[in-house]
Amino acid sequence: MSNKQNDKYIETFKSNLEDSYLKHLKEDIPETLIDLIKEEMENDYYDRQQASEDLIRNYQRSTPKEKHMIDLAFIALCGFSLETLITTYERMTDNEPN
Repeated sequence: MSNKQNDKYIETFKSNLEDSYLKHLKEDIPETLIDLIKEEMENDYYDRQQASEDLIRNYQRSTPKEKHMIDLAFIALCGFSLETLITTYERMTDNEPN
């Protein structure tokens, strides 16, 4: 195979690979931002207990204005403010507020 033929073969291979990869990505496109958030949370490998503690601690250290903005985001995601979710979690697990 000549260099010219080899270069053409490589270009065709790269193009087919890119097309295949893009097709795969398009098949996995979430319908909504919330779907993407849910997917990322389900696929992320992290210490959920530590992440929960960090979320509570960071929320409690936030200013009232920051808490309001966080609560709006949570209400959009699940229908409840983070404050309500924290309170519910603490009641369900018999945890004292941090």
